[in-house]
Amino acid sequence: MSSSIPPGWYDDPAGPGNERWWDGAQWTESTRPASDPGAPPSAPEPSPAPVAPPPVPPGPAPGMAQAPTMSAGAPQGGPYSPYGGGPAPGPAGPGGMGGHGYPPGPHQMGAPGGNPGNRNRTILISVVALLVVGGLVAALVLLLGGDDDKKDPIADPTNTTATSQQTDKPQPPPGPATDGTLSDTATGITVPKMKGWEELSDTGSEAHQYKDEIPCTGDTSSPDPGDTTGCYLGEIDVGSFRGTDFDELTTRLTGQVKDSDDYTTTKTITDERATIDGKDAHVLVVEVEEKEADASGNLRTATLQFIFIDNPYDDDGKLMYPVVYTSIDGDPKSPPMEVIETVRKGVKIGTPRPSATAS
Repeated sequence: MSSSIPPGWYDDPAGPGNERWWDGAQWTESTRPASDPGAPPSAPEPSPAPVAPPPVPPGPAPGMAQAPTMSAGAPQGGPYSPYGGGPAPGPAGPGGMGGHGYPPGPHQMGAPGGNPGNRNRTILISVVALLVVGGLVAALVLLLGGDDDKKDPIADPTNTTATSQQTDKPQPPPGPATDGTLSDTATGITVPKMKGWEELSDTGSEAHQYKDEIPCTGDTSSPDPGDTTGCYLGEIDVGSFRGTDFDELTTRLTGQVKDSDDYTTTKTITDERATIDGKDAHVLVVEVEEKEADASGNLRTATLQFIFIDNPYDDDGKLMYPVVYTSIDGDPKSPPMEVIETVRKGVKIGTPRPSATAS
């Protein structure tokens, strides 16, 4: 008995509401709106060349579950149903629900799309997946505080709140203010001029400066600051010492500073070689206490810095080495200790010209 399906109009598996012409062997490209089931079938208009035989098993009619897949090489239109099951039943009726003998849809012959029922389910699953993903993204945005309108407060230069928050963080105190420089011609040394300090140009050094005179140790006269003999709350001076070589000079002077007849060295802060403006140097910083009380009966304390510089020059047959001296008294009214670091970093070394000062 032949299992072929007779030619005719059947419900279009590619979409509801239409009918497609089955030529007895395969679907054609001819379609028409669904007609009255009682209307006599009519032949289609001439259609393009038949579509090639289906490379994959035919699919079910709309609304039917997917049948098992036909194995490769199974005969088409033989004693097997188009779904690879048992013998094909009789031809489908005009309604297209003629059981497993319903002609395979065009989507199974290479046409775009898939089984409408499966396609609808796929679309539904895709929509649900998008909604789930969208919900997760929205939840993350809310959780992390994301907002398209928000800007990075650090990257946004117009955000004054972020700027104020950054500036509210503790900042290191500014260094002591300076007001230019002072240079000593004989030694070739230039030091920072501290703002508000007075110059002492009549002491042999053109770079000598001080801050606030105080009574010196051993002065038994009135402690009135106006009655002084050359002691200060802060002092910077440039001088020179005679030496045979730099090592001999630093060893000798370091020992003299630490073992003075006028004061006791209570702490050595720095005693090391250094580089000052590209020249070898030796830096000595100590805390000292006077051995003799001042007019108020106090043993004054101070922090002293000596910078010995290996830039010797000849002064009337004697080898001289420049030295930069800084002193900060222990009085609460004294300049800040940062002056010592400011001087150390600000020293500049030029060419000594001792003969210029001698004349």
